[in-house]
Amino acid sequence: MSLLIVRHFDDWFARYRGRLQQDEVSDSERQQLMQSVNPALVLRNWLAQRAIEAAEKGDMTELHRLHEALRNPFSDRADDYVSRPPDWG
Repeated sequence: MSLLIVRHFDDWFARYRGRLQQDEVSDSERQQLMQSVNPALVLRNWLAQRAIEAAEKGDMTELHRLHEALRNPFSDRADDYVSRPPDWG
């Protein structure tokens, strides 16, 4: 990583920390708020394709699992889908 990038990050992070200190929100409250508006799961093409391919072979399990996770994308259950995409994805 270049020194310039590190300096920019350090500058940004110092401003960010200063901004956090001005807030009257605790770290745990801030974390809860962020988790309530940032989904743990966003449908990716490779996730859909994996479910489609299984369904085409008659196995609807993955489709049902994915559908259930997408019904509540803010849930920790969506962590089952947090992984690196396959090489083709």
